Amino acid sequence: MSTQPEVPQHPSTEKSQRVQQSQEQFSSRQPHEQHPMKEHPSSKQPHEQPHKLQHEPKLQQSNIESKSQMQSQIQTERKTHGHQVVSDPTIQLFNNLVSKQTHCLLGRTGIKVSRICLGSLNFGKIDSKFGDRPGQLSEQEAHKLLDRFVQLGGNCIDTADFYPWFGSSTGNAETIIGNWLKNQDRDKIFLITKVRMPTDAENVNSGGLSRTHIFNSVNNSLKRLQTNYIDMLVLNGFDPTVNLYETVRHLDDLVEHDKIRYIGVCDFKGWQLQKFIDASKVLNLHKCVCYMGEYNLLTRGCEWEIMDICKNERIGFFAYSPFKYGFLTDEFTSERIEAASKNPSLVAMAESVEDIKRNNPCFENTIDCCKRISKQRNLSVSQIAIMWGLQKGFVTSIVVGCNSVDELEENMNCLTQNLSLTNDEMCELEEASCYRLQYPYNINLSSIAGYREIPQYEACRFEQLSLTTPEKTFEPTKPSQTLHEAKGIYFPEQESLKEPQMREQQRSIS
Repeated sequence: MSTQPEVPQHPSTEKSQRVQQSQEQFSSRQPHEQHPMKEHPSSKQPHEQPHKLQHEPKLQQSNIESKSQMQSQIQTERKTHGHQVVSDPTIQLFNNLVSKQTHCLLGRTGIKVSRICLGSLNFGKIDSKFGDRPGQLSEQEAHKLLDRFVQLGGNCIDTADFYPWFGSSTGNAETIIGNWLKNQDRDKIFLITKVRMPTDAENVNSGGLSRTHIFNSVNNSLKRLQTNYIDMLVLNGFDPTVNLYETVRHLDDLVEHDKIRYIGVCDFKGWQLQKFIDASKVLNLHKCVCYMGEYNLLTRGCEWEIMDICKNERIGFFAYSPFKYGFLTDEFTSERIEAASKNPSLVAMAESVEDIKRNNPCFENTIDCCKRISKQRNLSVSQIAIMWGLQKGFVTSIVVGCNSVDELEENMNCLTQNLSLTNDEMCELEEASCYRLQYPYNINLSSIAGYREIPQYEACRFEQLSLTTPEKTFEPTKPSQTLHEAKGIYFPEQESLKEPQMREQQRSIS
């Protein structure tokens, strides 16, 4: 009788059998034999126990299912035994800053700046030929303000080469800051200065964004500030007389020579800002990281174009003049409008009260709404204005000018005490301060509301509030019907979906 030859097994089958045998041998071992390099805890002597903290409570391993439960049990038993854990003060300070959101990333730079930036327009006395401007601080008063600002967690300081004003007082603000900065830890301060305004009345080339003026202004600012570099140089306005590509190259040279670290712009129009950003992209040079503009409850023009550019290009936004020259403070009332208009320096340098009221039809409603909310919350009007700006998603930091340490502490309380407005309060302020957009900014607002999630306090800018408010939600009539089609919003993509249906109908007819 012939025997059938043995069929050789597949290599993978042999490998699986070897793995199964090794697993059976491993499972048959005793617990102390599974890891020959490590001894079983039960075989250790008492003197070989691992080192533990004094008064450390003993834990029952059988009652602990995970690492998180172990940590929670340790903290609970430490509290019952009176054992207090002392954490690193540096880590504790960092956690406090993060929890209170006192700092914010500046665009895509990775740099964190305080959400309130200290302005220095009132540092130093101005030239007498420009008149007396109340609220100007001496060097000693400014140094006290700077010290307190840093103590409260601020690290961002804004100035300019012509501050506090033109004439013989040009550059006094930078000199005051420089005398204070030389005694500080330079790496902890984010210093901003500006260039464009004329700084020398006898020099016809002083001013603008030419290569000569930019380099001279930066060198003079470095001397007055007594530092080796400027954290961010801001172009204080657009200069149509200079080739934009040359300006971008000049700024890039300053970055390469480590005289400035970052580039920003101020008071640019929407098309100017986008053109400036595109020029740096085309030349592959250092790009703009920040826009600085006037933004408050009475001036919201940046929402028309600048806001979208900042979001799309992911650059920071610094809002200056949050109090609109004193209108959004407790000191201003409707009864003082006539008196303030006779002395514009009390509230503004260039705009009179009549001009502001004429340009903003929501002037009185906005002020009344701020005062009403401030009384309900027992807060100042300036705090309401700051909180409104901080809760706008695209705002990185708010530039605040203070006349005293008390005013600074009041404004910084919005961060240190983690104050915020409710959703209803934001809606009230939006409705009171927002006026209807004009062409072409009012086009396709309903379509924007259809495909983008908008906070409730932003919804009042759109005509169809029922599309965004959570109380009124639209339910499509058909399951296959999209939300955009149900709302009657036209999208070109819908035509491509309807083409196959139309072709089938034509075939059936033919």
